[in-house]
Formats: sequence, structure tokens, C-alpha cells
Amino acid sequence: FRKILSPATQATGWTHEGMLKPLQALQSPVRVDPRLLAKVFAKRPIEKIFNYTDQKPVSVKIPKGSGFFQLRRDQDKTLIFISQTGSLYWIDNKDLL
Repeated sequence: FRKILSPATQATGWTHEGMLKPLQALQSPVRVDPRLLAKVFAKRPIEKIFNYTDQKPVSVKIPKGSGFFQLRRDQDKTLIFISQTGSLYWIDNKDLL
């Protein structure tokens, strides 16, 4: 199952991933109330995250306890939004609470 958010209505819910269609590119920006997004936290100091587009490693210094908005969670990595920079990055699940 996956938790989903409808950008049009801001409604959230759960669905079986087999019911989802392939993702389509958006024609315009989407605004989401951050209170509707799950938050994850660094469980240790983090020195490496991964670029959103090509998943190449990026050197960083993220302190333990830092919080991020979670946009997607896969088996090994989570897509996070860093609100201070407006950036998207992948981060190893083993580094998150």
C-alpha cells in the first residue's frame, strides 16, 4: 500500500500500488500544505545524500535530529524536500527515523 495525496483537493489516503497509473509530468506547479506531508528525521549525522535527478552522491553535513518533509519512500531511499533551499534529494532510509 502507498499513502497518496491529491494535489487538487489536498485529500490524503491509502491505496494499493497496483491501482496507481504511471506518473505523468505536471503542466503547472503544485502547492501542497506542508502539514499534510510526513516528516522524517536524521537519526545520526549524515555526510552523503543523493541528487534528485541522477542519484549521484552529494557531500553534506546534516546534524542528527534534522527534519525533512518526506515526499516518497522506496525500499532503500526516501525522497525528501529541504525547505530551507527548496531542493529535492534522496536519502538512505538507514539514516532516517
